[in-house]
Amino acid sequence: MQAGGFSNPLIEYVRWYFSGGLINQGLPTTLGGDSYRAISALQHTESNLSLQTSQTPNLKSAFYNVALDRSLGFAGNSILGAIGLGLGGYIFNDWLGTTGWILVGVMISGAGFISFLLHFKASRTLIQKTLERLQIHHGMQATMNAWGWPNIIVQIPFAVLIHALTLAAYWGCLKACHVDAPIESLLIGIPAISILMILPISISGWGLRETSLASILGLWHLDTSLVILSSLLYGLITLITFLPGLFRLVVKKTPPEIISL
Repeated sequence: MQAGGFSNPLIEYVRWYFSGGLINQGLPTTLGGDSYRAISALQHTESNLSLQTSQTPNLKSAFYNVALDRSLGFAGNSILGAIGLGLGGYIFNDWLGTTGWILVGVMISGAGFISFLLHFKASRTLIQKTLERLQIHHGMQATMNAWGWPNIIVQIPFAVLIHALTLAAYWGCLKACHVDAPIESLLIGIPAISILMILPISISGWGLRETSLASILGLWHLDTSLVILSSLLYGLITLITFLPGLFRLVVKKTPPEIISL
């Protein structure tokens, strides 16, 4: 967001992240929370600017930056899922394991190819003109920060790590329910559910997450009832984790005239 021209302090982005995550707990998809983050960043930036110019970040720029963040997250989640398929694809078919490792190579190579294209001036000029036509100001800077070289060698592993921590949280819930799930089962199940939860099928994935994980982990002959229980615990932990965002949504800044009284 900073690269995209949104001059807000880090603490504000942390607050918007938790608030957006809390909003997503009551919606079918993550679009509600993403919209809140984009709009909040834009409003805060505009309030800090004394002079509006033609290059001032706009709503399109805000949503573009959020989309860049989501694209990195999707890449990290997909790579993690492909690793899981490479490790555990044998349970479905022998050739699926090989396919998983091929997909890992293709995805990493694809990220490198995007970074490679952004390295050339001709490619950057074409993207810049397209973004300017769409009135997405500072979009090229944000794109380079997300997918350009050498940032990509940090961004992709970091995106994978974030989803690995999500997997670790669910693994902890399984252990609390005395379920010993093979790591490859979670590497396949958690990324798959993360993609499914983007679809507007259920509220914040409730029900969809439990039934889908029970089906996937059932292939490893795990107790279905305990898997569902651990999934409910994981959903509850997720909700509790985002509760600090309630402060940002409810508490408003006190007007100066009230403070003076």
